[in-house]
Amino acid sequence: KLIAHESADTSLQTRTLRAGSNATRYKNKKVAIVGNGAIGSYVADLLFRSGVGRLTLIDPEKLRPGNIIRHVASNQYMGWPKPMAVKATLAERGLSVSDIHVSDDRITTAQQAIMLFAEHDLVIDATADLRATSILEYAANELDDTPLVEVWLQRNGDIARVDRFPLWDGEHHLPIIPPGED
Repeated sequence: KLIAHESADTSLQTRTLRAGSNATRYKNKKVAIVGNGAIGSYVADLLFRSGVGRLTLIDPEKLRPGNIIRHVASNQYMGWPKPMAVKATLAERGLSVSDIHVSDDRITTAQQAIMLFAEHDLVIDATADLRATSILEYAANELDDTPLVEVWLQRNGDIARVDRFPLWDGEHHLPIIPPGED
């Protein structure tokens, strides 16, 4: 009986090639992801697999049982700080996580946000925390050189919304979509 087995090269070079043509261009980009839950954990995973190797993961919360159903990390990381759980999950991909930094800080001051923007090429807000979002928006509009991308859910998760700051001349954000009628 003859059995066929699929095989593929798992070297770093091959994995980088499979990440896409822009992977080497993204390698030295620094991205901060504030909020490592349902949205932020998957954003980190997608950016990492696309070649972004310098990530800062920020979230003050621990991974809880109710998070697992919508989080990139699995049960084995239950009780871990979310940024650590995401980093450990990314390490399982077989690529280096030496340039992934984690923090359990909560964004509470404009100075924290300004430092975050000064140290990164892109800041992503996936916090679902109005205070943190307001502080990050303020810093993005004040500094005007490092973009902020906000990702959040509306209508109890039925709609995903993405906004960019600062806006370019003549642009405006669409209004918040009101809750639907049940």
